[in-house]
Amino acid sequence: MRLGVVFIAVGLLACWALFASCGKKTPPIPPQAIIPAPVADLSYRLDDRGVTLLWSPPKRSEQGEKLPRIDSFLVEKAEYDLDGFCKNCPVRYTEFGSVTGDDAAASNNEKITYRDESLQPGNIYYYRVKTKIGWRVISRPSEPVSFEWQPARGISPE
Repeated sequence: MRLGVVFIAVGLLACWALFASCGKKTPPIPPQAIIPAPVADLSYRLDDRGVTLLWSPPKRSEQGEKLPRIDSFLVEKAEYDLDGFCKNCPVRYTEFGSVTGDDAAASNNEKITYRDESLQPGNIYYYRVKTKIGWRVISRPSEPVSFEWQPARGISPE
């Protein structure tokens, strides 16, 4: 009798293992196939009240595959006082803001913009942008842009 129970349990376990799979498996996707290429054309415009960052959304992944969508853009900022600034020290960025991915802007080849009016005179600013297409799928950062903010004496981009 015990042997019969064991055979039934093994049979049920085998059936469960056979039918509990979650469908057809696909080959693994290399991470570069889905990671967006970095923003290539980050630029800025200064006026007497602040800065406007501009960039084109990437259309391809790092391996050249077409991106299905863009969820958002992460804007990173670093701010230093000019008096204590070290040009050879590494720049430490913090996430400053985000812009929702806009399919209309991407399809019309319009530039994405981000506005910052929280600038302080006598400081140097660095900005860079990352593209996000999923929960943990984020591009490498763009090349940074930087400038000194001196609205009283004029604005001097670097």
